[in-house]
This record gives sequence, C-alpha cells and structure tokens, in this order.
Amino acid sequence: MLLQEAKNLWDQFEASGFFGWLLGSILWFLGGWDEMLVALMVLVALDFILGTARAVKEGRYNGDVFRSRLLWKIFPALLTIGAAHMLDVALCGRIPFMQQPTRSLVVALVGVTEFLSVNRNLNAVFGVRFIPASLIEKLEAYKNNPCQDGEA
Repeated sequence: MLLQEAKNLWDQFEASGFFGWLLGSILWFLGGWDEMLVALMVLVALDFILGTARAVKEGRYNGDVFRSRLLWKIFPALLTIGAAHMLDVALCGRIPFMQQPTRSLVVALVGVTEFLSVNRNLNAVFGVRFIPASLIEKLEAYKNNPCQDGEA
C-alpha cells in the first residue's frame, strides 16, 4: 500500500516536472512573460469573448468553429512572436545595443490588430466605439499596406 502511494506520488512529480519543463520552454521561446505579452493575451481573450458574443447575437454561432478558432487565433500569433524572439537572440549577441526590438515590434503589431478587432466587436455587440471611424479607416489602411506612405 505504501509502495503504491509512493509510486503515485512519483508519477505526479514526473508529470509536474514535464509540464514545468514544457511551460518553461514555451516561455523561453516567446522571450519571457512580460507586460506586453500579458496585454496581448488580454486583448486576444477579449476579442474571442466579444467575437463569440457577436456571433451569438447575429445567429452565426457554431460550437465547432468556436473550438477551432480558439487554437487558430492564438497559435500563429505565438509562433510569430517566438520567431521574432529567435531573431533577436541571434542578432543581440552581434549588435550590442539591441534588446529584443523585433519581438517587441511583433507583439505591438499583433496587439494593434487585436485592439481593432475588439473595437469592431464592441461596436457590433454593444454599439460602443472607443476610437473614431476615421482613425480606424487609417489604421486598417496601414494594416493592409504598411509600406504606403499616403502619397500616390
């Protein structure tokens, strides 16, 4: 009996050790858990909740789409942030003044996209708009073509 309890305890330690290693590896790949990443995850969660509320309000809710969108909303953003962090790791050793500029830029760009989506969903669900329509149009135009400086 005591031997079985010890084995169960050891199995729990093994599982928690594995998940600790996995989480640590993921956070290392992302460049750590800082305020920018927390803000991005809050925006992603808000966008997902408001997008679901919008779909329910418009009669377009589908449980299968809900489950698949959750993974496909978060995974590409995290993969891109991780790739940007790897680029920073590769360059920071060679360029002394660089301190994760690529990762910070990618997190900020993904955050702006999420903020625009949250604003769109707030407007559709509650009729609330935080930023003026003219600014949204300019941000959307910039998001679609960031290299264009406004001159024809």
